[in-house]
Amino acid sequence: MKKCNEVMTKNPMCCLPNDSALKAADLMKSGNIGSIPVIENEETRKLVGIVTDRDLALKVVAEGFDA
Repeated sequence: MKKCNEVMTKNPMCCLPNDSALKAADLMKSGNIGSIPVIENEETRKLVGIVTDRDLALKVVAEGFDA
């Protein structure tokens, strides 16, 4: 059986907490991926959350907000 470290993305594209939803969507589009890790800052790269394509669809588009 494979382990997570064998199948994970080693250096994923990330965004910062204050980046726009549009930036997250652009990263997803350019990387053909469905989620973006949110990191505290570029130096520590500490994970503080994740944004998914579903988050964007339900919390931005479906609510009529500007990305």
